[in-house]
Amino acid sequence: MVAGLAAALSLMLTGSLLADGGKGKKSSKKRNTIALPADAVAAYPEGIAVKGNWIYTGSSQDGTIFRARRGNTTARAISSAGAGGRTAALGMTFDKNDHLLVAGGATGKVFVLDRFGTPLGSFTKPTGAYNPASPTFLNDITVARNGDVYVTDSFSAVIYRISAAALAAPMPSGLLEEWLLLAGSPITYGPGFNLNGIVAKKNRYLLVVQTNTGKLFRISIATKAITEVTVKGTTLTGGDGMVLHDERLYVVHAGVVDVLKLKNTFRSARLRATITDPSFDSPTTAALHKGRLYVVNSQFGKLFANPVVPPTLPFTISVVKPNSGKH
Repeated sequence: MVAGLAAALSLMLTGSLLADGGKGKKSSKKRNTIALPADAVAAYPEGIAVKGNWIYTGSSQDGTIFRARRGNTTARAISSAGAGGRTAALGMTFDKNDHLLVAGGATGKVFVLDRFGTPLGSFTKPTGAYNPASPTFLNDITVARNGDVYVTDSFSAVIYRISAAALAAPMPSGLLEEWLLLAGSPITYGPGFNLNGIVAKKNRYLLVVQTNTGKLFRISIATKAITEVTVKGTTLTGGDGMVLHDERLYVVHAGVVDVLKLKNTFRSARLRATITDPSFDSPTTAALHKGRLYVVNSQFGKLFANPVVPPTLPFTISVVKPNSGKH
């Protein structure tokens, strides 16, 4: 990440540290982890994606991409720091062309790689309502059923889109489309991290969580209408990565993973379970695959402590059961 990010993360990290020692949370019984290379001393991984039998994550600090085979306990680097101009790796996902898409944080770019880690191109924040001189932090990314990709910016009040057609090009590159400008909308940007995690329900809705307020929003893809989701049983302050599976929404925040049951056409949600685990260490996001939840341990709580606390090596991804936790 970039200098000065510590203040912006303070709200989220405070919530994480408090929740890690909280009561009423049931730990998953079976604990497994995937370890990043021991020499990746400054990885501080943030995002995650799964394709076939492979789990991918990336360094928020230098952009290195790591990959592990499902069932293995170790990962290895498949794309080095700086490759293709990638100096940060945040949210990531796969598109319909088997491209690994990586949100580049303050770079203002979404990087496109093949599944082996080879850089193919990038999409860049345009000169428009939010010009390149203004603050930006491309944070998370999702793919709708038709192949269009949507990207959150935690500092600038806009949601970007990359069309499926643009991603189908042999060397996919271009400008990000300013799909939805949020000024004057129900989503009000303030200090710190704003929109963060994003998921798509087919071609109908986007769900986005706002880190600093803990609010969850539903956005109609067809009309761009924004509705705040009524959440009962929990508050989502510090909300980060999310996973949508049928009518269940997994939200990583405050050191745990809350499992919400969505109702009323995604207008309301109720807490159904809270997942935690002793291996969690400032978790940021998760992926659900073949009956396991893969949770990234960023260790941001150590990185942005004052003074900085050295990380516990190696960095890890926790592997837990998605139905573990208190119901």
